[in-house]
Amino acid sequence: MLSEGTIPSAPIMDQQAFADSVGVSIKSVRDYVGKGYLPVVKLSNCDTESKRSFINVFILQEWLRDQGEEWLIQMRENQS
Repeated sequence: MLSEGTIPSAPIMDQQAFADSVGVSIKSVRDYVGKGYLPVVKLSNCDTESKRSFINVFILQEWLRDQGEEWLIQMRENQS
């Protein structure tokens, strides 16, 4: 598991690998993706019509750098 406040440096990550890296369940990651909380990239295999969603870690890092502190302050105020 990574230390608090760090995110893997790969530009995209498999949902299970992301869950393992940040210390949450795959179900939580899938719920966050479904609710639009995590940015994803959908990739398809040319031989099939199936698509897999990968966490876009690059976009997540950019968002955290730009807005993460403000978001964290709001979350803490809402808990009070």
